[in-house]
Order: sequence, then C-alpha cells, then structure tokens
Amino acid sequence: MNRLPKAVSSRENAAALIIVLAFVVLLTGLGVAYLSRTTSDRQVAHSSFSQSNVDQLAQSAMDNIIGDLRQEITNGSGSPSPTASPVALFVPTSNANMLPMRNPTPTPGTTPAIPNLIRRSVRSEASLWPDPVNGPAVGSRASGVNSTNPADASANGRSISLARWNSHYLVPKLNTTDAGSDPITTGFNAPNYWAPDWVFVTAAGATPSPAPANVIGRYAYAVYDEGGLLDMNAAGYPSPTTILQYGRKGSLAFADLAGLSSYGLSTAASDNVVGWRNYASCQPSGALNPPSSNLSFGADATNTYYNFVLSDPNYIQLTNYFTGSPLTYFTNSFLRTSKAPVFNN
Repeated sequence: MNRLPKAVSSRENAAALIIVLAFVVLLTGLGVAYLSRTTSDRQVAHSSFSQSNVDQLAQSAMDNIIGDLRQEITNGSGSPSPTASPVALFVPTSNANMLPMRNPTPTPGTTPAIPNLIRRSVRSEASLWPDPVNGPAVGSRASGVNSTNPADASANGRSISLARWNSHYLVPKLNTTDAGSDPITTGFNAPNYWAPDWVFVTAAGATPSPAPANVIGRYAYAVYDEGGLLDMNAAGYPSPTTILQYGRKGSLAFADLAGLSSYGLSTAASDNVVGWRNYASCQPSGALNPPSSNLSFGADATNTYYNFVLSDPNYIQLTNYFTGSPLTYFTNSFLRTSKAPVFNN
C-alpha cells in the first residue's frame, strides 16, 4: 500500500524537475537574446558615435580652411570704408591680393602644371604666411607627414593615393585614353608630388608638430578654382546645329565643346556626349560604341534638342560618365565636381 504514494511522489518530482529545467532554458534564452541585442545596439551606438566624431572633425576642418581664406582677404585689404555698414568693404592693398595666393606659386608668364590648383595643406607654408613680403595668406598648419607617401602611412598602413586625390578629375590626367583618374606628376618632386600633407588636430586646434598622445584627428585638403570650368551636365550641342541657333548663346547648352583649345572634342565626340546625355530629349540615331560607331544627329533630332534647350529645363543631370560610359576620351579639365543638379535660375 505504501508503494503507490511513493510512485506518485516520484512522478511529481520528475514533473517539477522538468518544469524547472524548462524555465532555466527559457531564462537562458532570454539572457542570450538580451546580451545579443545589447551587443548589437552597442556596436550601432559606437558606429554612430564614431561617425558623429568624423562629421564634427570634418566640419571643424572646413571651418578652419574657409576661415583662413577669409582672413587672407582681411590681411590683404585696407580698412573698410567708414560708410561700409551694413556691408563691410575690403579694398585690396595690391592687385595681387585680388585673388587668393597659390601654392605652388606659378612662374610669371607660364601656365602651371595644375592650372586649377590654388592651395593645399603643405608643410612649407607654416613659416611663410602671413608675411608682409610673401603675402597675406595664412599657413595651413600642415605637419611633415604626407597623405600619399608610403613611408608616412598610418599605423594600420592606410594612405591616400594620387588617383584617389584626383577622383574629381580636376587635375590633368596622366593617361587621357582611359577612364582612370591617375593624375600628372610632372613638375613636382617624388615621392610626395603634389599630394597634401596631414594637418593634425588636438584639443587646442590644428598643430604642425603635436605630441602623438594629444592628436584627436587629422585632415588634408586641396583647394581648386572651378570658376572657368564648363558644367558638362548641360554644355554642348549637336554638330548640325546652325549658327542661327547656337549663335544666340544665352545658354550653357550652346557652348562649343570643339573650341576648348587643346582639350577640344571632335565633332563625333561632341555628338556622342550630347546624344548620350540627352538621348530621351533629342533621340539621335546610331549606336554608342566608339570608335566603331557613334551617335549622329539629323535635322529633326537637332531641332528637337534646340527646342528642348529653349524650353529652359530646370536641370540636366549627368551620372557617373567616366565609369559608366564606353567613351574614354574625356581628359577632365572641364568637368564640374558638383554632385547635385545645376539649376538654371
């Protein structure tokens, strides 16, 4: 008679054990899920924090660069007119101060190797500017560490190649027959060539030679003049366009791509550019596969493009021409770097 209660008690103990083990498994699963989620959130938060630091450093660097250019205007100008309010008038003290100083300084009467380059962060500036003799510009505070030289690579081996520095194609290309961005190096000393030097940032600001433990970031820069460049989002017209049509000018679309000195495009190249860029608007004939086949314009397609230009569209957007097109004869010197649509106001 005593065996039945013992059997029931054993079954109850076994059931209780199973229930306890089930709860342990559930709690373990919840703990693992919680730790997994918190680890993931921590990684996301760390990434977001790091990105915020990078953005803040980049904004500070931009403020320094623009602030130095503004200070150059002040250094190279006389006192504003007493009646300048509400707009301060800065009158240059010499004709040379009407434009920003260039580094490297071009030889008078010659064309510099990189016509668009105004200035870069370079170590030789620190002791030169501002100076009553050398000019009103402010030195870049650059260190003696170059951004491209392999000998100056970071601890993890990272550096910035000249091709990456020229990803905007504002420096003349070394090889004009391909779509790469490898720039010229003629006129500059190896191994740094024209690559900018790093500017180290500390809690006290940009410093040329800080203690390694005080460095919180770094930046390097190059400033280019885009004022004389054509916007290839809109420039150029089909070769059959008559002088009565393009002679009226008034629109960037009537810029003659064949008249760009040694960088001018051939008739076929101009038609390929316009036809590829505005294919839906002008409907050229032919296939785009130079040099074996090119796009061409008849009278109807030319008039369609002309009427399209006169309609004053808000924008004409050009996608990544160099990497996505079979055309490889662009040299770079007339391409704007703006990634946003250019509005014709």
